[in-house]
Amino acid sequence: MKRKAFEKYAAASSPYWAVVLGLYVFKNVFVALAIYYSAISFYLFINGGKGLLKSILSGWNYSAAAGSAIVCACSGVAIFLLWPYARLENVNLVSTLAEYGLSGAACYIFVATATILNPLLEELFWRGCFENEPTRPAFIDVVFAGYHVLALVLVINAPITISAFVILFAASWLFRFMKHKFGGLAVPYVAHLTADISIVAGIYFLIGQ
Repeated sequence: MKRKAFEKYAAASSPYWAVVLGLYVFKNVFVALAIYYSAISFYLFINGGKGLLKSILSGWNYSAAAGSAIVCACSGVAIFLLWPYARLENVNLVSTLAEYGLSGAACYIFVATATILNPLLEELFWRGCFENEPTRPAFIDVVFAGYHVLALVLVINAPITISAFVILFAASWLFRFMKHKFGGLAVPYVAHLTADISIVAGIYFLIGQ
């Protein structure tokens, strides 16, 4: 039992290692993604089972899916509107993205990864593998929100980073709650997918300004 818990939380630490090595050491987004996705995919492969995969199609609720998708779609709008006030003074979005390996054809690979792999793997792992009391916050919500902060501080100021942490923390808690309430990951997955598509769209329109 202790070994299983250790493996689970070791996998949960992988995005921290991924961000530090990928963004701070190698300065390449794809190195970070490779470390992160490899770690949680391996954990899901050896511990997830067929039931976990089926959970992504379970627990559907039209009203909850539509409502959460509308809220999550605001993510990209917020990025687009707040970027002039949120960015660090020395940050130019296009050059910064290029500095971390996101230019040319690589951008399309990133978009595909962010919209296809990311919401699926993250919901299966963060909400599928951690069975915490859904009516109150859990440590795993902090862990999920926290790794994003390591990346965000590279480009945005402290007040917005803190706000983003709080929003991600709340989203993690809400997604866990919806999984418990509806009996599956279908609604959290749709919400997460919508948020990721919205974020990618927000960045796209910022670049196109």
